[in-house]
Amino acid sequence: MNDINIAFTVDSNNLDQVAIVIASILSTSADPTRLRFFIVVDGRQDAAENKINGWASRPPRLTVVPYRNAFSTRTTLGHISTAALLRTQLPDALPDLDRVLYLDADIVVRRDIAGLYQSELGGKPVGGILDIGMYLRLRRDRIRRDATLADYFLKLGLDPHQSQYINSGVLLMDLEALRELDFSARALTFSNEHGASLITMDQCLINTILLGRIALLDPRWNVGGYLMGLPRHHHYVPRRLQRDLRLQRADPWLVHYTGKSKPWNAASVWHSEDWWAYAGRSGIAWPAVPAAGKRPSRLKSAWRSVTWGFSYALSRVHPD
Repeated sequence: MNDINIAFTVDSNNLDQVAIVIASILSTSADPTRLRFFIVVDGRQDAAENKINGWASRPPRLTVVPYRNAFSTRTTLGHISTAALLRTQLPDALPDLDRVLYLDADIVVRRDIAGLYQSELGGKPVGGILDIGMYLRLRRDRIRRDATLADYFLKLGLDPHQSQYINSGVLLMDLEALRELDFSARALTFSNEHGASLITMDQCLINTILLGRIALLDPRWNVGGYLMGLPRHHHYVPRRLQRDLRLQRADPWLVHYTGKSKPWNAASVWHSEDWWAYAGRSGIAWPAVPAAGKRPSRLKSAWRSVTWGFSYALSRVHPD
């Protein structure tokens, strides 16, 4: 059987989280011997190796790949580090591989990853999952007559009315095809020219450069925790994506803790129990999570119900 190549790009701040992702992949795999892990690090290899040696067990077939981060001077977006941009350099960082599955470090896999890795790309260089949360924001803003985000999409050459914008936390990459497109060099150039204006850094970069060249994969392979934590806003999701949303809610094959709130830094995170099930036996000393905040007052809850009802009614009559 062929190997399943899985890559992460991290710095010292989120290297330990990779242990949880790998543990979930190994636990749900029908054949763990096929799995090969590559951790591309922004920093020294020995420092990364020392940290990995502190895990309860080193995953089999794991390789640390040091790589110079040409994006290190870019402005970051709070919880997103410049190491996130290194995913665009994987065709060069892993020159001996033809295909790789890139995963963010804030993920738990709940189904055999082989199913995702074997997905058909239809001749396209990258496969990903639509960012339903972004389309929720676009439609909500249109209903509120706020064109800021839609104008930003148009400026990048993206159509806010078309289902084409993916979340970059899960990427099935045909590395050979990306090398033929000179993708890594184009990504660096694009970042130099537009980096300060990109609201989601690597995600906007990838969607723009590869516009029309991205295969859309099963939505259950990237279910955003931030979106799932806001069920009262799901009526804003365009009608054409409601089926995908239902699939994600019913059976998330991969939970992606998008947004600033993560299981290791906040209480009441959607599906955080999945993450802690692996974290508890990782050998890593995770800090205590702050307690959940106070419940809203009755008056505030009543006001939220009124505004929700109004927004729901608007969403029912407003076009996608």
